[in-house]
Amino acid sequence: MQEPEPFLPPERSDPTSLWQAPGSTPKPGRGDPTQPTVLSGSTAHRMRAIGAVTPTSLPLPGEHIDSFELEDAIGVGGMGAVFRALDSRLDRHVALKILPPEQAGDSEVVQRFYQEGRAAARLDNENIARVYTIGHDDRYHYIAFEYIEGTTIRQRVERNGPLPISEAINFTLQIAGALVHAAERGVVHRDIKPSNIIVTPQGRAKLVDMGLARRFERGGDDGLTQSGMTLGTFDYISPEQARDPRDVDVRSDLYSLGCTLFHMLTGRPPFPDGTVLQKLLQHQEDQPPDVRALNPEVPTDLASILVKLMAKDRDRRYQTPEQLVRDLLTVAGALGLRSVSPEGLVWMSAARPPGWERHLVWGLPTVALSLVVLGLIWWGQEAGVPIARPAVEADGKLTGTPGVRRPSNPSRPTATRTPASPTEAAALVSAEAADPRPRELTVDSGDDLLKVLANAPPRSIVVLADDGPYLIGDRGEDLSTVRLLNRDLTIKAGARVRPEIRLSHETDASSDAPSALLDFVGGRVTLEGLVFILEPGDREDSLAAVRTQDTELTVRRCQFRRRGERMWWGRLSALEMRGGWSAERPAAVSIDACHFDGGQVGVFASGPADLTLRDCTMAGVDPAVWFENGKASRPVPAELRLQHVSIAAGEGPIFRFEGTSPRVRIDDSLVAPARDGEATLVSTDNPASLDWRGRGNLYTRIGIFLQPTGSRPPREPIRDWSSWEGSLADVREAESVAGRARVWEEADPVQASSRDVQNPMRAFRLLATHAGSPSLGARLDPAGATASGVKVVTNVPDLRREPPSTSIRREPPSTTKPDPPIPAPSNPVDPPSRPTTVAATPSDSSASKPKLNSSGMPEMPVMPPMDQEPMPTRTGTGLETRPAEEASPAVVVSQPNPPASDSAILRTADQFLKALSQPGTIGGTLRVAADADWELPTTTIRGNVRWVLRAEPGTTRPRIRFRPSPANPKTPTARSVWMELHSGTLQLDGIDIVLAEEDAPRVGRWAVFAVWGGAALSLSHCTVTVEGVEVDSAIAVVPASENEVEEGGVGPEPSAAVIRATDSLLRSGGDLVDVAAGHRLELELDDVVVSTGGSLVHAHGLPRGVTSEPIRISLAQVTARTAGGLVLLESAGGEPELPVADVRVRDSILATTSKGAPLFRVDGQDALSALRDRIKWEGHGVAYHQINAYRRDQSAQVGSVPTIYDRSSWVVAIGTKEADPVHGDVKFLQDWDPDRPAWTLSRDDVRLARDSPSPRAGADLDSIPNVAPSEPRGALE
Repeated sequence: MQEPEPFLPPERSDPTSLWQAPGSTPKPGRGDPTQPTVLSGSTAHRMRAIGAVTPTSLPLPGEHIDSFELEDAIGVGGMGAVFRALDSRLDRHVALKILPPEQAGDSEVVQRFYQEGRAAARLDNENIARVYTIGHDDRYHYIAFEYIEGTTIRQRVERNGPLPISEAINFTLQIAGALVHAAERGVVHRDIKPSNIIVTPQGRAKLVDMGLARRFERGGDDGLTQSGMTLGTFDYISPEQARDPRDVDVRSDLYSLGCTLFHMLTGRPPFPDGTVLQKLLQHQEDQPPDVRALNPEVPTDLASILVKLMAKDRDRRYQTPEQLVRDLLTVAGALGLRSVSPEGLVWMSAARPPGWERHLVWGLPTVALSLVVLGLIWWGQEAGVPIARPAVEADGKLTGTPGVRRPSNPSRPTATRTPASPTEAAALVSAEAADPRPRELTVDSGDDLLKVLANAPPRSIVVLADDGPYLIGDRGEDLSTVRLLNRDLTIKAGARVRPEIRLSHETDASSDAPSALLDFVGGRVTLEGLVFILEPGDREDSLAAVRTQDTELTVRRCQFRRRGERMWWGRLSALEMRGGWSAERPAAVSIDACHFDGGQVGVFASGPADLTLRDCTMAGVDPAVWFENGKASRPVPAELRLQHVSIAAGEGPIFRFEGTSPRVRIDDSLVAPARDGEATLVSTDNPASLDWRGRGNLYTRIGIFLQPTGSRPPREPIRDWSSWEGSLADVREAESVAGRARVWEEADPVQASSRDVQNPMRAFRLLATHAGSPSLGARLDPAGATASGVKVVTNVPDLRREPPSTSIRREPPSTTKPDPPIPAPSNPVDPPSRPTTVAATPSDSSASKPKLNSSGMPEMPVMPPMDQEPMPTRTGTGLETRPAEEASPAVVVSQPNPPASDSAILRTADQFLKALSQPGTIGGTLRVAADADWELPTTTIRGNVRWVLRAEPGTTRPRIRFRPSPANPKTPTARSVWMELHSGTLQLDGIDIVLAEEDAPRVGRWAVFAVWGGAALSLSHCTVTVEGVEVDSAIAVVPASENEVEEGGVGPEPSAAVIRATDSLLRSGGDLVDVAAGHRLELELDDVVVSTGGSLVHAHGLPRGVTSEPIRISLAQVTARTAGGLVLLESAGGEPELPVADVRVRDSILATTSKGAPLFRVDGQDALSALRDRIKWEGHGVAYHQINAYRRDQSAQVGSVPTIYDRSSWVVAIGTKEADPVHGDVKFLQDWDPDRPAWTLSRDDVRLARDSPSPRAGADLDSIPNVAPSEPRGALE
């Protein structure tokens, strides 16, 4: 059995430092406890060569290599030995690294050896060991490095224990500066650790051993293979480097530097114990210990830096070394550290020399820097931009800024400094570093706010002391070009005040009026507790409350108000953000707990954008978010995230995208019109570029979900919920609801919010609540308090969708009585019946799990098969809750079967077939009698129709049995199915479907459903049972025939077959879904129990050279017992191209059987290396029940050995794509008999024990229908 390549054990031990202290000569060939990992080589010869670095193969002191005379052995590395040597030509000592002759015969090793020299030669920095030359004589290849005298950080820690805080910061700052230099030249070190950092007697930290360094902007290493490559040391290796040593950038070095800093502060690595594999897993999965628990002297800010450095997800780390340097300088200044070297690179705690000497040390640099600042002030005045940095007077005021006060500090110098740029931060130190605390400047409404903001020192906190108003433009100056450049500020409200900022009435109509109240360019700004007021004037140009350009902006608890009734001909925007293309990624803008009045654009953005809104209320904004790049030559990328946002929509589209390729993520939000009428959700000129993912949202009275604008050729708008939810692969909602009922308590939230000055969130009160879940929509008011008393609609709780933060303790679920849910929308042709209601009682056998309130789901118009009498609404099986009336908090319990005189109910199979085959129909809702037990032949649905087959409420459930014709299938390869869904949509609700083993055809295959490309199948509260061990599948996905002509109209262009199931029990002796070659599938299972004798999804290969979109599988709250595994990808000789399976699983239990197949099986015709990327995985809260083999890759090539992933290799392979998994025994109440037929499993067979490690994983069994009483069930042993 062949293990996956990234997980092979190291072939040999290697020391980790090639430069040692003088006189500390290690024994050649002896390993270091921090040994690096080496991947397997491509040949046995290379392995023997690497293992042959012994004293007998190395030169001896006194020998000459070219012009170098060897003196002492310093160390032995993975690619050679290092000697201190004397360069006779230049008369200086060098560290000479030598490649042993045994390895010189391998060209790849030689090239890698020289690659190390070339990588180091690109660097010229005081904190990196320099390369002098590379070459070879007749025997040895060599690299001559700068010889460094000193001790490694590892040696310092071993001798003296954890380093002092000041020393740890000092060395980390220096190495971070080295990484700045390396990153600018495109070099990644990939092996940063304490033993690769040497500290000279002068305190200089030097980064050595570039043996793993490589250029990260290239796809490879100059054509070299990756075999034999050292990964790095396990104690300090980043998660992504452990998975793939080629997939690294500077963030991997930052992770390793974080581990090194942890070692300096605690005297040990983050994960010191365990085997090599255990350490790999710990770096992948486990959070490092709290550094303060091991060393209480570590400051909180430094601990926070360490947490960010060692984030598992590299997108959550520092993205550049400059960012790290900036934060370290802040901590260094807070501790009183000062630079003691001319270059400003060595920091230490400052002693206290005589006063005159102290002033002399800093006086000269201060004078010089002050001259530079004065020059900049003069230059800035010439340019008309207020960027001056005023001096500080003795009373604590800023010179030239009346009324601006800050606490005085007589102990510190009065001179101000200009902040260093990120690349210079490690090399410049100012007197301000001795006191880096933010400056607090208190500003009254009579002061010149813009002047204060323009002249405030970096990291100032500007406190607005009164309610104002703070008028912009009341000084008579020309503000049309005023922009606040590179400000690093916090602007916040004082205690118990709500400062108002607005344009002066004398300015709004003038030609020199600003286009924004506050206009920032670059920098980092935070706004807290402010009220911005836009009052329309007589101008016709645009006006924004806040405008930013490439500014990192955070807005908290602010209000963006619009006053006045005057019409505004220009664009009013609460926030206008502009992004440039020069940065690697756009500056992030985050808006929390803010309110936006109507009559203005909420957020207007142009250029690349990264926008997040949380807990915000938006009343009549038009639109709420507008990304405008209409003149761009190609769609501009933009990110938009909304979480818990309440939007009372205005008249236009809520989201407007022009010339933009937006990636939208919206969760737990509420969108509804502010007044009567309907709203438009999205308007875009490029629907294909819209990437929309929503979860747990409520949309009410949305007339148009997607309005294409300017499309060529024109496209029809999407008006119905089902099409919006599943019409495009990149437009999808999960656990969301659309309805028609009114939700706002206020008749007009726009007017109500504008009147409520203190708390506009009261205008967003809702009509109903649902207990046991967190709120839907905004949760915090602009004052920062929880919106108590605000009624909210809820969905699946956050803890089921999102991992709890380790730093936030969640409160226990509320036990209060639930408020009434939002009522179901009334249907004029399908009014609901009035079921009997009783109080809800929790189940004793399992924890109650809140369910999605689906009462607002739209329903197709009913087309009665017999007459036009109204039909009763399907109320369920007695297991799910559904609202009966608008204000009655009730749990619906089914009534006895209605009398037979109700002719609107389908009671015979003939009635059903007749209704389904009516000519010219576009679909409708068909009610099935609760006691129906039909035997049906093959049934076909064609055309662009939507049929809903819904059970009548009653004490029994309708059952449909499929009995194929004896003449079908005609050949052993043909398939016999009950329902052929060629196009359109079919939804079944509350139906039991059975394919009994005795009815199976004697030849061929059979299934319940055959779904063609472009069709959609939805199952809700259903059971599907397919008996027999030779069954093909429950559902077959087949491609539409090119010659097929749809009846009843032309259906949609064949694309993915969409299959959804909720609150259902699906059982099959074979596969659940069989996907034909080259066909697309979107499978979504939510709260479902699955039991199969085969795989959940079995997909077949494609002809050579043919590609297709991935098969997308989404599982949420699913309990799956699949004896054949979760996914089987299988190819044949003529169809060798395997599809990609994109699998996303959340809060689910996955199991096979003790005799079952691996969870994933990839059986291909090509080499194993070509199969690795066929599975894409993303899991959260997945419980793997007694899985032995997680994946098996099998190639049909002769001599190929299967690659099997056990738990360890699976965990390492998926890395950060998995969160909060549980492996092992999930602990069901009853054990499973591995020989028991899959089609006999019931919901009670998968109940969890009370001590299960995954009590919230899997389906909510109380919402899963019971099997029919007459259905055979096997007893569990």
